[in-house]
Amino acid sequence: LAKYNTKLFAEKVAPKLRSVFSEWEDKWWPAPMAQTERAAPTPFHAPAIAAE
Repeated sequence: LAKYNTKLFAEKVAPKLRSVFSEWEDKWWPAPMAQTERAAPTPFHAPAIAAE
């Protein structure tokens, strides 16, 4: 029953609601960070092998 209700909502109700809330900004939706705010990766140095 829950699967049927979810499918029915997705096919019949949600498409009609999209136009009602089209300009609404979802502040909780994830967005990529600006390039200047990202941390720089630490350079990787392979450890020396003792047998060599």
